[in-house]
Amino acid sequence: MKGIIAGRTAIGTAALGAALLGTALPGHAEARHAAIGKVEFVYSAPEVAEAGDSVTWRWTVKNVGGESVDKVVLTHKLTPALKVKTVDEPCEAGQTSIRCEYGTLKAGEKRQGTVVAVLPPETSGTVQINGRVTWQQGTAPVATDSPAPATPKAPAADAADQAASDANQAANQASEAANAANQAADNAAQAAATPGQP
Repeated sequence: MKGIIAGRTAIGTAALGAALLGTALPGHAEARHAAIGKVEFVYSAPEVAEAGDSVTWRWTVKNVGGESVDKVVLTHKLTPALKVKTVDEPCEAGQTSIRCEYGTLKAGEKRQGTVVAVLPPETSGTVQINGRVTWQQGTAPVATDSPAPATPKAPAADAADQAASDANQAANQASEAANAANQAADNAAQAAATPGQP
């Protein structure tokens, strides 16, 4: 073996149009309570060829959520950069990464893939694969002939909006309390400055 080969288990969560954080949902109240899609992936342990001249990684990407997701893309990066010998479709090897465009994954649907990379004779140390998955939440309406896409909004954005609203409300209450305290202090100072007045 030419070095230590490490695979990494990775769970990727990202949504296009939502700052790549969280899962995008339609902006109306009914959809906020609906099941959402969530994509995860995992690598199997790497397999080094008996000759020690190549390494194989396998992965599974799965929609573990309750709705379909669209535009699923899994991007792999090999460290150090290795020449890709073969990769399963629909994946394509680029100069610095491997990009797999899976399109739509229904709830519970999974896809698998394999990449074989060349290990040059001078390879030593750790060789690893890392990945990132992105997707867009499916927003197809139920009884509509011509679906109109809803504006996606991430649950994280809803939580951030609520937190900001709560913080603003607390700040307003604190400001009102400070104003009342200042008014009381002004009244006390005025009463102290004008003795003999009720």
